[in-house]
Amino acid sequence: PALAEEKIALVIGNSNYRNVGKLPNPVNDAADMAESLKRLGFNVRHLTDVDYDGFRQALIAFGTAARTADKAIIFYAGHGVEIDGKNWLIPVDAEVRSAIDIYAEAINLETLIDISVFPKVLGLVILDACRNDPFTATSAQAGRSVARTANAGASQKKHARASAAPAVQISATARGLAPVEVNDNVLVAFAAAAGTTASDGADRNSPYS
Repeated sequence: PALAEEKIALVIGNSNYRNVGKLPNPVNDAADMAESLKRLGFNVRHLTDVDYDGFRQALIAFGTAARTADKAIIFYAGHGVEIDGKNWLIPVDAEVRSAIDIYAEAINLETLIDISVFPKVLGLVILDACRNDPFTATSAQAGRSVARTANAGASQKKHARASAAPAVQISATARGLAPVEVNDNVLVAFAAAAGTTASDGADRNSPYS
């Protein structure tokens, strides 16, 4: 019976960011995760370096397919951001110069969770996006997430090369991604506990992947 289940997966790895530091591992993480899910019998759509429009179109197609699936998984590796208690996934073409910009430039995690309700048995969202702040000069080459406080300077640029000083002010208590509430048949897996960061790793993959 398990072999007869309709199992689908959307796997995204964003490495070659245009306006923030590039990440070496997400494309590898996504490629290896895609192969692992295929071995488990999932019909996998694997995408790399997805811009905003590509991300949106992929979610639309995945949501449509999820309505008839038994199990559906979304895996995302790349930059993530928490602003005002909401989590956002960053397309490779995002330009975020203030906290307001994120609402138009990034993908809300809640969208992925809402889509994951559709499968009959299980919806799973896996996020390997809990790293240090990519919008500061000191961590642009190593990080996968940024947390911004509500009073961070709105006019400060996020680009790591724009200034020798950090692009935004980071709260010591506001790191990593925010906790989420899920229900029904949905699970969300983070690479680190809410509000904390995880090591990106120095090998082919992140430790979490």
